[in-house]
Amino acid sequence: MQVNPRSWICLAFNLSLVVAIAFHGRLFAAEINWGDPSTARPPAVLQNMGDPTIIKEGNWFYLYASGPGIPGARSTNLVDWEALPRVFPTDDRPAWSPITDGVAANEFWAPQITKYGSQYRMYYSHSTLGSQRSVIGFATATTLDPNSVFYGWRDQGLVLESVVNDPGGYNAIDPKMHVEVAGENGVGVNNVNKNWLMWGSYWSGIFVTALNRTTGKNPSDSRYQIASRGQTDGPGPGIEGPTVVWRNGYYYLFVSYDGDVNYNVRVGRSLNLNGPFLDRLGRSMTSGYATPLLAPYGKYRATGHNDALIGQSSGYDLFVHHTWIKNNVRALQVRPMFWDADGWPLVGEPITQYPSAASTALPGAWVHQTEWRNTTTITYATNGTFSASSGESGTWQINSGRLTLTWLNGLVQQLALHPDGNSYVGRATDDSDIRGWRVPATPPGTNGSYNLASRWQGGLIPGLGDVAIVEDDGTVSVSASEPEWRLTDIRVGSSMGSLGAMYQTGGKVTQDGWMRIGISGTGSLDHSGGMDQIAGFLTVGENQGSSGFVNLRGTGTLNCTDLAVGWTHFSSRGEVSIQQGTFNVSGASFIGLEGTGTLSVAGGTMNATGNGWGAFRIGNWPNINSMGTGTVNLRGGVVNANNTTWVGGFGKGIMNLTGGTWNQIAGNLVVGEKADSTYLGRGDLNQSGGTLNSSYVFLQQGTYNLSGGTLSVAGVGDYASNATGIFNFNGGVLRATVPNANFLVVDTASVQAGGAIVDTQSNDTTIAQPLAGPGGFTKRGTGRLKLFGSLAYLGSTKVEAGVLEISNANFTASIGASTMMVDFLAPPPDGEYTVLPGSLNGNPTSSFTGLGNFQTASFSPLTGKVTVATVSGFNYWAGVGVTMTPELLLAYGVGGATAPGQSGEQSTLSIDSGVLRMTAIVRINDAAVTVLAQTNTNLSSPSSWVDLAANRFGTPSANTSGVPAGCQRRVFEAPIQGEAMMFMKLKVIRQ
Repeated sequence: MQVNPRSWICLAFNLSLVVAIAFHGRLFAAEINWGDPSTARPPAVLQNMGDPTIIKEGNWFYLYASGPGIPGARSTNLVDWEALPRVFPTDDRPAWSPITDGVAANEFWAPQITKYGSQYRMYYSHSTLGSQRSVIGFATATTLDPNSVFYGWRDQGLVLESVVNDPGGYNAIDPKMHVEVAGENGVGVNNVNKNWLMWGSYWSGIFVTALNRTTGKNPSDSRYQIASRGQTDGPGPGIEGPTVVWRNGYYYLFVSYDGDVNYNVRVGRSLNLNGPFLDRLGRSMTSGYATPLLAPYGKYRATGHNDALIGQSSGYDLFVHHTWIKNNVRALQVRPMFWDADGWPLVGEPITQYPSAASTALPGAWVHQTEWRNTTTITYATNGTFSASSGESGTWQINSGRLTLTWLNGLVQQLALHPDGNSYVGRATDDSDIRGWRVPATPPGTNGSYNLASRWQGGLIPGLGDVAIVEDDGTVSVSASEPEWRLTDIRVGSSMGSLGAMYQTGGKVTQDGWMRIGISGTGSLDHSGGMDQIAGFLTVGENQGSSGFVNLRGTGTLNCTDLAVGWTHFSSRGEVSIQQGTFNVSGASFIGLEGTGTLSVAGGTMNATGNGWGAFRIGNWPNINSMGTGTVNLRGGVVNANNTTWVGGFGKGIMNLTGGTWNQIAGNLVVGEKADSTYLGRGDLNQSGGTLNSSYVFLQQGTYNLSGGTLSVAGVGDYASNATGIFNFNGGVLRATVPNANFLVVDTASVQAGGAIVDTQSNDTTIAQPLAGPGGFTKRGTGRLKLFGSLAYLGSTKVEAGVLEISNANFTASIGASTMMVDFLAPPPDGEYTVLPGSLNGNPTSSFTGLGNFQTASFSPLTGKVTVATVSGFNYWAGVGVTMTPELLLAYGVGGATAPGQSGEQSTLSIDSGVLRMTAIVRINDAAVTVLAQTNTNLSSPSSWVDLAANRFGTPSANTSGVPAGCQRRVFEAPIQGEAMMFMKLKVIRQ
């Protein structure tokens, strides 16, 4: 029983209100309907029923459900049903019940039937919506057959109750009684026929306790909480409707989550009836985890509150639940339940024939769906191969009712095949649902055929002023052989719970109104040729619970003024896929207006002209329950936006680029328009391939993840002073299209493992943004890129072309592919100076300016640092200031006087531009005497003296003043290469 339904009324933003008023004010000439309600809906006897329970007596299956007096139905084939007398025919409330409020006084909720011995026990709840004041009672009968003389139900009174702010924390509704039988394990294994009661809804979750087996009531004081979603003080978040079955050593607990059209069933299992119940990943149901089992898909909405019947049917077990159909009617469905190889349940398609017909061979065309929404067509061939409309392929094999699909990308899917061979169901490793069904040879619809214009209701072709409504499983088509359709509106999947499809392979459709795909139901447009000219909106997934799908996959053209995908309610969902052809939108494209919208482009061309709302608004608007969520996936093809694109307008926007080209021809691309206490707008742009061309990308409230492809822009920046923008480099190329002194300005720029690649092309560009992270940095393009911010990325730096300029308070470094210049702004103190945060990929020739006297510098590509040192402690063999006398000249060949006893000049030692230079007078008139120079950096190692690498005998000086005859003044030089100390001496060799 859904006790916390959200409002069925949504608030649309001003544009939608204005347009809707204008639209609904029209007077249409005719409404032409297409579809067959008699085959599109459950039998009338199963309508206006919910929260079902199922049991079998003899050859009859019995269903009971919520409603006045507890209505019921029975069937022998699960298809044709007959109504049963109500359990309480007078619709009177139990005299003992404290619930007396209005309609609720005569309403009984969520009955559950179990057989104990020879007695049927029907447990039910009595309450009011959203209230914790609830009671559980039960009635008994000896037979369910209304034709038996022993037929009749007797109320047995109160079993359990809860009050407002109940100290137990629970709400006493949605009962389920389980009777242990021989062979079960867990609590009470030695107590065969022990009775257990489960109950609970919202508030603090699901509970279980033991009952007195004789009375069927008198619950134990020991009560165990077995499932919860964290709520302890009110009606939400939704968890309710427990039921439990035992199979092969496990108890399986089924519960329903959420509410309204999103109602869905989940499951966990345990070795013990009082828990812990765990999902497939081993997580506890008391922590809010459960494995998804059945959720809304296609035309089915609010698929929840189930019961299960094990071992009582042929070919599979049974799963019964309710769903919402056209005109907001709740109805029951019975489905087959299979079990996967790991012992987890799988729920198939609704039963249409029982027992199942002989199995049909697999080959043919199938609809294949994953995650309740991602749909493709698979063609299975007789040779064991298959191909999908998405372009993927693989092989298939059937073994013992199991269908195995092996995709070429390595994915393997294990599926349970229905005995009739017309549907299958399975589960992916991430718990997402997989299901498929055979495409009928003739699509469903009136007379079981496509509409070929001439067969449209007495041969009428829709004309001006007409409205074409396609629902109740109706299917229409437009082909090149038909005359042009000219009408006001086309509505496909108009009513809630209805299904409609439109196929266009050619021809032309002209509308002066709207085309609405999935208004309140589920609608689809498959466009593979021809032209559609829509004067107004194309809406895809419009109202509460709606789903719309548009697939442009041929050479045709689709033209509309405005596009709205996932429009006026948080539960609406729309998807547009472009694989080929041309899609022209002359106004704005809203992707996820207030609901969930997806645009996927894998090929073809989409042209969005835009208007005052921009070209694209992806995730545009919040409403009272949640925000609109829009996603654009660009995998191929071309998108041309001629006005601003907002990724995350006032809602949540996501753009994923893995291929193709996005041309932001006019306007800019804004990621995350606004975020404050009212609007929660946020955008994420993930680019791993393809090309995005834009003037500017503004990160107002969002993140740009660049991991591949090319982003070509004039700049990336914050849109406003209160912006929170993040740019993550992780591969991919950020390309500058113009010179820009503020090329990247965001709150955080992260250089992740894939690294940052910036291509200036020929432009001089500046990034003053701090850069940090584990990756490296690559400079491309012939222009100059200036990095002024702090650099803390850990990877290496590579300059492929142009110049990378890095500036700080001490120096400016200009790094090219083969040369490097470091210009110190003032003579620096000795020490290390970080030019790059990590290594340099390359070994450029380095030069330095701005050093002080006696300073030298060197650059290490390994560390990215420059070392500056002052050269000191230099000496020569004679000692500083020793006068070279004639005696030295005569004795050693080195001296400085003209005659013995006379004082002479001193030898000199100096440093100039990184060169150690000695000047001395040497003899050249004695062939037996040779003078050469040697250097050493470590006096404690005499063996370390080495000859000068060049000109070891010195270079004659032009200065001959004071040089004796037979002598010459010579200059000896040695370059200093970062040494802290160097010694030079003259060595005299006598033959």
